[in-house]
Amino acid sequence: MEDEVMTLIGIQQTILDECLRALLYARKYHSLDKTDFNKTCGSCFTKTLIIQWCQIFGSRNEDIHWSKLQLPDGYPIFDRNVIVDACDLTIPEWVSYHEEMKTVRDKFIAHFDLDQLRGHIPKFEPALSVLLAYRQYLIDVIEHANANGQIILRNFLDNDALIEKIGEELAW
Repeated sequence: MEDEVMTLIGIQQTILDECLRALLYARKYHSLDKTDFNKTCGSCFTKTLIIQWCQIFGSRNEDIHWSKLQLPDGYPIFDRNVIVDACDLTIPEWVSYHEEMKTVRDKFIAHFDLDQLRGHIPKFEPALSVLLAYRQYLIDVIEHANANGQIILRNFLDNDALIEKIGEELAW
């Protein structure tokens, strides 16, 4: 597999892992007492989650967007059908959710538009579902390469193991 492809997979994996960690940490802080510290931490993790999620699933002009991973024939396929199946949404529902995530990033988090004094934060379940589906896809790509004699060391945990590890981090 080309070095550029492996570099992209490595960057995407790092962003996905950070995004998953931010999502689970945000949930933890939002469940705690509503102290200023907990609200601030929850807000910071929520912002990180949305920005990083949009780096991979937001606009196709992002350098690390999932659509930029071009693999040779014979590799597993990741497309919008996989996304909507993972999220259990219809295509119009996915389009609406996707736009909502990008709007929150653009109008409330990355930039602050005064007409958006209250940002509506979408539910994270679809974001989590597509994130885990794409992480699994990257694992499948590496396993496919390894099965075809291209030994690629996978330096990231499967979804369940990473969620368990993050759960251990949050068990304080």
